[in-house]
Amino acid sequence: MLRAVRKSSPMVFVLGAGVAMAAIPLTACSEEPRGERTAQSTAGAQMEPTKPAEPDGFVREGVGDVYGFYLPTTEVRAGNFVLDHIHMGIPSDFEALESGRMMHPSYAPFLMEFHDTTSPQGTNELGQTYYESTRRVLTTGYLISKDAVRFVGEDSVLGHVTFAGKLDTAALQAIVNSGAGSSDDAVMRGDIMIGDRAAENVAFTWFAGD
Repeated sequence: MLRAVRKSSPMVFVLGAGVAMAAIPLTACSEEPRGERTAQSTAGAQMEPTKPAEPDGFVREGVGDVYGFYLPTTEVRAGNFVLDHIHMGIPSDFEALESGRMMHPSYAPFLMEFHDTTSPQGTNELGQTYYESTRRVLTTGYLISKDAVRFVGEDSVLGHVTFAGKLDTAALQAIVNSGAGSSDDAVMRGDIMIGDRAAENVAFTWFAGD
């Protein structure tokens, strides 16, 4: 199972014993590699690249509380960086951003966090290891509705990052209402672009956090 642990600051997700993650190869939209953004191809079928529609501004339509950490069920890798999770915040944080009141350099209520797998590893108080170097891609625009989830962000290393998919809001609400802190089944699926690299139909489970 996936366990959430904290070091002194951000949340880090650690794979428990016996859990293996398949790797999703990211395919290039052009033939030329682009330095650090070149994705590492791994075993599995090559996928046709897609270009997700990008949102303009910050928009939520017809959805309630979508707070949580959305964990990919397969590895999504771009060079040294692996997607750890997508995070969506509490409604008041979305409202603050949408009204122009949130200007935080390291947090937004919609973000994608990547771990640098070449960085040193630390050990927390539970004896679990984590990568010391991470990159948070904060949203510069989003659309969250019952029909679609769209994310766009920029990072100085990873480049232009997008997500385009769909969140099963009914399934998420059922899990929350049950009191469960996580889901075994996927509640969100979508396509990811990291620079000029694409991964399609990535599935995400949900974790409430600690």
